[in-house]
Amino acid sequence: GEDILWNIQLINNNEKENPKHYASDFSMVDVLPYNGDQRIDPNTNNEGSKFSGNLYYKNIQIDLSKSPTTLQRLKNGTANFYYTTETAVRNADESQLLGTQSKGNINWTKVNLTINNNIATISLPTNAIAVKLTTRLLWEEEIRLDMTANLVVASQQVVDDRYHNQAFVYNGNGGKSS
Repeated sequence: GEDILWNIQLINNNEKENPKHYASDFSMVDVLPYNGDQRIDPNTNNEGSKFSGNLYYKNIQIDLSKSPTTLQRLKNGTANFYYTTETAVRNADESQLLGTQSKGNINWTKVNLTINNNIATISLPTNAIAVKLTTRLLWEEEIRLDMTANLVVASQQVVDDRYHNQAFVYNGNGGKSS
């Protein structure tokens, strides 16, 4: 029944990939771990998540203290946070995730954020299985997402359960894995 914690850091500071220090427009997608997800834990080489029950996002906080641009964009609606309940998100390609495909696009629901100083807090329904943040980062800006999940029925968690998470960033040129 213990919480599953992870964080995602989004930073626009890669001199090799961005030598002209351009702003980066992107969507970050995080899908909750699921059985058969084929994600590899680099520390143990265990392949795929393996657990009983279903996960839900318990809490998500976004630290925007190093990204005033995203903070302002979330406030004025030019950046947004979304969730989906569609299991098709697990196998969707970039165009389906971004909504540019002629069919099979993932339906995303916009989330109302609570912003206090530089921290945005997100509450999601328990049937949300993936989230998407769409924004822009200026050169050397950084966003940190602290995420908490747990099993819908906490008593289903047992010793040796495995939860492998992986987030992707998309900007229309292919996804980049965390």
